[in-house]
Parts: sequence; structure tokens; C-alpha cells
Amino acid sequence: MASDKLAELYEHYNKLDSAKENITQHESSYLAILASVRGSSHEKQLCSQFISKFFAHFPAHFDTAIDALLDLCEDDDANIRRRAIKELPSLCRERKEFVTKIADVLAQLLISEDQIELNIVNQALSTLANYDIKGFFLALYGQILEGEEETRDKVIKFLRDRFRLINSSLLTKEIEEFVLEESKKVLVDVTKEEFVILMNLLSGLKISKTLAGHNVLLTIIREQAELNTEFNPNDADFLDKLLMCIRHGVPYFSQFSPSSEFVIYICTKILPNYSLLESQQTYIDLEVLQSLAEIIPFISPTEGKIVEQCQEEIFNLLLKFVPKPPEDLETELADNSDLPSTQFSHVECLLYIFHQLCKFNPNYFSDANVDTFKDLKLRLQYLARGVQSYINKLKKVISALKAEELKTPENKIKVVALKATTNINSLVKDFFKIPPAYKTTIQLSFKQSKSTTISQPLTPITTRTVDVITPETVKLSGDDQSKSEPTKKRALITAPEGAPEPKRERKFYTPPSGKFSGGYRGNRRGGSFGGGSLGSSYSYRGNGRTRFSSARRGRRFNVRRF
Repeated sequence: MASDKLAELYEHYNKLDSAKENITQHESSYLAILASVRGSSHEKQLCSQFISKFFAHFPAHFDTAIDALLDLCEDDDANIRRRAIKELPSLCRERKEFVTKIADVLAQLLISEDQIELNIVNQALSTLANYDIKGFFLALYGQILEGEEETRDKVIKFLRDRFRLINSSLLTKEIEEFVLEESKKVLVDVTKEEFVILMNLLSGLKISKTLAGHNVLLTIIREQAELNTEFNPNDADFLDKLLMCIRHGVPYFSQFSPSSEFVIYICTKILPNYSLLESQQTYIDLEVLQSLAEIIPFISPTEGKIVEQCQEEIFNLLLKFVPKPPEDLETELADNSDLPSTQFSHVECLLYIFHQLCKFNPNYFSDANVDTFKDLKLRLQYLARGVQSYINKLKKVISALKAEELKTPENKIKVVALKATTNINSLVKDFFKIPPAYKTTIQLSFKQSKSTTISQPLTPITTRTVDVITPETVKLSGDDQSKSEPTKKRALITAPEGAPEPKRERKFYTPPSGKFSGGYRGNRRGGSFGGGSLGSSYSYRGNGRTRFSSARRGRRFNVRRF
């Protein structure tokens, strides 16, 4: 009878529990408990607790005990599964050498569709981190590198959500270096979403806040960007990936970790194809300029010829955006319409980039380029007069707004417009000094600012705030009105006349979604987010992995030997 079986099970438990230091003399009782995993539901639930409680005292039966508990993790009864999973970390409390093995199994159970069970798995994994943090990470990264697609996706997301909850005292320098090295192996071949998750994880490590850490992360980012690839303006995914790599690299660039390679690539490979960019993705051309503007201050000043080459490309592009003055410059600007349609967002970026390059090479306008400099100054003078008119009108409009009114999307764009035009005005002045002095510092209008005051306006409109505004252009007319329609990108700030027709919405690269996070991964480079070797000889995702499955029946997880 079932009651007799339960009574026997309790009897075996009491023998072991009361034996104290003589517990090893009652091996038969422990074996009887192990055999009860094939009993009734009540027996199985009790077995989970009893096996884990006495596990450490019977090393000769470690494998049998683990296998018995794993069988319970696969039971058809959800309550039995949950109890068994909950007890798995207890096996490692005194025997930490099993952390990797148990964490490996739990990692595979992250694919569970039972939310209660999944919560238990998450908690069990977090508990194992406290017992042996290195063994814990070894199991997780093992599944990311060698596990099934769905498991890999779940483990990466587990790290995204749970890594920050790990006790910081466990993350020693040795452990952080281990995480960094394992992450580098994973980053050899990742989707865009995986890249973002892992880079965010690595950026939170203490070693990533050192100069050496910055350089390691920048090496990873350079490899992912694949700067040795010839630029194809028709490859929208590649450009999207490059811009994302730059965004992740911005916090780490400095005079000690220069941005030269990215600057050179953009200036020499992308800008010569600039006119082709927008035919692929709307306003991607502005994103390129904004990305370049953010990293241009960190170019290495020792690369003189490269700086001059970049300077030439930027200068030629700048002339395309700065309007040529009419023949009769003596005529006063009667109103804003006298200034041709000017894309202030583009001009701000290009003028700032050129200004920065002139710091490194102030002799660009040498005697041989006197006429060129004269032409530029005429254009800038004409631009400055129109810009000043906009600044005056914007200040008048914004100063009349209440604090709450400044929070509306339309008025935020006006604030950004004021910031952009003010920046242009400040930069222009440096070119008219004798000799030109490139000392003015500005905060680019599209960079984030915590302030919402008029003196320190909000910087760029995000995708969310621009959703209710029209084109990414702000047409400032004489009546100070901003006409807008829904869009999803930063607002372009332009002058009123002859603005281009709104272009089709940009189609962003989206990481694969659904059941499998990365889609097909046998050859991920075809449509995925992959980088180079990172100096590693590691070969990703071979199929020769040895499986150590249960011989008795198929499991939803594989038991590996470590």
C-alpha cells in the first residue's frame, strides 16, 4: 500500500537523520530513498528533499543521486518537477564541484513554458552563483557557445536580467576577466540583439572602467564593425551595424583610446558615397554625420595625411550644405525666406567636424587655398546672418512658453533648433578670427542633456518623442510655427524654402525574433551580426559536441561531464 511505502520512506529518513556522524553506516537506507523515485507522487516529492539532504554523505552514489533527481525534474507532474528543481542547488551546498554540472542542467531548463517552474529555475541558478561563481559562468557560457539555439537565447537573456543581481563581492578581478574572455568567444558570432546585451553586460564590469578595459572593449567593437570590409552603400545592414558599434564605442574613446580607425573609415569609405545613402534609408545620412561628430574629437593627431584627407572630404561635403550667397550681399535679409532651404542638423555636424579637424591641421587653408577659404567665409557670413535671424525668433517664441509647454514634442524641437543654430553661430565666429582660431567648444544639439531649461535646452528628440511629429524637418517660418507630422527619427532642422519631400520611412535592421532568437546559426555571417576572430583560435559552434544523455529515456536537457 502507498501508506506503507511512505512509512518506510520516513523510516529510512529518520535513520539517516538520527545517525549523525555514523550516517555512512546506513547506506542501505539512502539507496532505498534513491529507489523511491519510481514510486508514487508523494514518495517522489519526499525523495527530492531527502536525496539532497543526505547527498554529501555518500560520495560513492553521487552520480546515481544526481541522475535520480534529474529524473524527477522530468516528471509529468508539475509539482514534482518544481520540487526537484528547487532542490538541485542543495546538492552543491557542500559539494561545490557539482555547481557547473547542475548549472548546466538548469540553464537548459530556462526554456520551460511553465512560468512558476521558470521562476524556480531562475532562483536556483542565482543560488548556484553564490556557491561557485566561476563554475556558474562556465556552465552558462558553455550553453551559449555549444547549446541549442533556444537554450542559447534564454541563457543570454538570463544574463541580461540577472547579472546585475549577482553579489558584487563575488565578481573579483579574476572572475571579471573570465567573463570578459568567455564573452569575447561568444562575440565572434552574434546577432545584433546578442551584441547589445553582451556589450551592456561587459560595460558594467569594474575592469571595463579602466583604460585597459576600454581598449579591450574597443577591440571587440572594431572586430564587430569589420572596418576592413569594402563599403557597399546598398548594404543597409552593414551600415546599421557600423553605426551601432560606434554608439557602443563612444563612452570608451579618448586621447588614449583614439577613434581614428572609425573616423578614417567613414571619411574615406562612406562619405565618397554620401549621395547614395539616403536612397537606402531615410535620414541615415544624418546618423552617419552625427556618429562622426561624436567621435571626431578623439582622432589621433599624429596621422597628419589622414587628417588632411578627411578634412578634404568634410570640406567638400560642407559646401554642399552651406548655401552660396547671392551676388548682392549688401541687401539686408528682409526675412527668413531670403536664406535658401538649409538643413541645420547636417550643417551643425559638418561644421563641428571640420572645426575639430582644423584644430589638428590649422594650415588647411594655406596660401594655395586662399580663394577656397574666401569662398567659405562668404558662405559662412551669409549663413550666419540667416541663422541669427532664426535664433532671435526662436528665443522670442521659447521665452514665451511655460515650463509645461516646453515638454510638448513640437516645442522640444524648437528648443533643439535653437541649440543647433546657436552652435552653428558659435562655430562660424572662429573662422573669422585673424588668424582663425578653433577654440570654441560646444555641446552638440543631439546629445543628451539632463537640463530642461532654456539656457541648457534638451538635446535630440528621441524616437519616442518624435512619433507624433511629422517629417524630421522643422520649418521655421516667419510666424514662428513648427509644422510637423508623425515620424520615428531625430528631427532635422531646416530653413523654410524648398524643403525636400518627406522620404519613405527608414527600414531598420531588426534582430530575428520569435522562438529562436538568432534564427539560423550554422552560418550566421550571411544575415547576422558577426565579427572577426578577436585574436582567438576558437572555432564557433562545431557539431562534434559529445552528448551525455540519460540512457533510460530522452530528456529535455543533456547532462554533460565537466
